This record gives sequence, structure tokens and C-alpha cells, in this order.
Amino acid sequence: MLIENDEQPTKTSRQKWPHNDEVLLAQAMISTSENPITDNNQNADAFWSKTEKYYNESQPSILRDAHNLRSHWHMFKSKLNRFNELFLQVKSRYRSGWSDDQYIQEARQLYINDPSNKNSASFTYEHVWNVVKEHGKYNSATHIHGFKPPKRTKTSSSGAYTSSASDANFGENPEITISLEDIDKDDFEFQLQQVTTTRPIGRDKAKAKAKGKAKLKGKVGVEPSEYDLRKLKLIDEISSTNRAKSEAIEKFEHRIEKFYEIEKKKLEMKQKKLRCKSGKYSSLTPQT
Repeated sequence: MLIENDEQPTKTSRQKWPHNDEVLLAQAMISTSENPITDNNQNADAFWSKTEKYYNESQPSILRDAHNLRSHWHMFKSKLNRFNELFLQVKSRYRSGWSDDQYIQEARQLYINDPSNKNSASFTYEHVWNVVKEHGKYNSATHIHGFKPPKRTKTSSSGAYTSSASDANFGENPEITISLEDIDKDDFEFQLQQVTTTRPIGRDKAKAKAKGKAKLKGKVGVEPSEYDLRKLKLIDEISSTNRAKSEAIEKFEHRIEKFYEIEKKKLEMKQKKLRCKSGKYSSLTPQT
């Protein structure tokens, strides 16, 4: 297996990345970003170090260091982001009977005709986009039909952020949050900002579980401990959050249905007017 280090490659030594390796890079970044143990508590160097470990343990065709992985990602991320923006624009215009393939095909054509695409080149990183499209800022659920992500507010010297849904115009659940801040604000724009409810498993609990220490402390017939009470409270909060999320999704689906009904009525009225005009003109045609 070849090994590629962080030395600046020459034009003759630079090798084209296989699609499988680029897919592994995207998977490694997602895995590192969504790790409940580390989540926000990692700087750029730590993030890319973990990404490098995941990538090289996934049996790529060429082993690469963090610098090489990071450089390659930044090389094509603007193209990836632009294609995703165009896809979300297309997806926001609901069309009855359209499949995802049809939305994607239109996004491909828009990308070719995009003014920023000076060479009118086709989008060549769809294999990477297929990996990241369901995550973070690429997820259409956070962008289409007018949803705006909540604002984040720094709450402590540690740099932790909380989010408020007061500015979101989709749903009314205050627990819907942006869960991951930028790893590197200067040059790292992956920003896997998951729109989720409270995390399924917190950082401390994930660490305890990894060490085999996550055990139920309460016993039948014994006065519930503070741990038991906190656990019950957490379960109740998660249940309430899930209900609120379901209600928000129902409202979202209802909006789409209403939109479709309105468009259908507009089409019927247009067809009716055309029929009336056609009948009017035919009545004025002289009989031979």
C-alpha cells in the first residue's frame, strides 16, 4: 500500500485520488464530527488527527496524513458546496411526481450553466456529495421551504454554544438546535451543523459506556437515588422532544400538501380559462 505524506508534491508525483479514497475521507470527517464523546471539544488539529486515524484504518488505496487529507478536502469543497446549494434550490421548488434523480439531474445542469463555473465543467464529486448530503449543513431538511437555522449563543468560557429556535420559522420546538460549531473558523467550512433534538447520548455518558461503567444504580424496593431521578427526567425530556419534533414534521408535510393543492387549483383554473377561450373563438368561426 502506498503512503503519501505531507510534503508538497510535484506535478509529476501528484496522483489523482481514487473515488473510493475520497468517499472514505468524507466518511471519516462525518464520523469524527458526530462522535458524541468529542463533539465540539476539539480544535482543528485534533479533528484532522482523528479523521486521519479513521481514514487510514479504513483500508484506503493510499495511506495519507492529516495535512494531505485536509488539503484535498479544501481543494474541492467549494465545488461540493455550490452543487449542494443548487440541489437545495431545485428541491425547494416542489414538483409533483418528481423523483430525487430528476432533482439531481436538474442540479447537474444548473451547475454546468452556473456563472461561477467558467469552464462549464460537470460536477465530478457526486460520489462525495452522496456521502455528506444527509448530514449537517448539506441536509436539505435544514434548508428547503424557508427553514432558517437558530442563532447560537456562547454560554461559557469553554466556548460551548447553545441555540435558540426563536428565529426559526419551521416548527416551534425550542429543543431543535445546531449541535456542532465550526472546527476551524478561518479555513474549515465543513460545519456539520446537525439539526436534531438533544443528543441521543451525551459526552459523559458515552465515555462511561465506552469504559463499561454505564450501569443502572437503582434497585427495586430501594429509595430512588439522584441518578435514577435524573435518568427518569432525561427520558421524559427526550420523549417530549421527540413528540415536538414529530409535530414539526407533520406541520412541514401539511405545508407541502397545501402548496400542492394551491398549485393544482391554479392549474385547473388556467385550463378552464383556456377551454373558455377556445370555445369562444370556435363560436366566432364562420360556418362554411
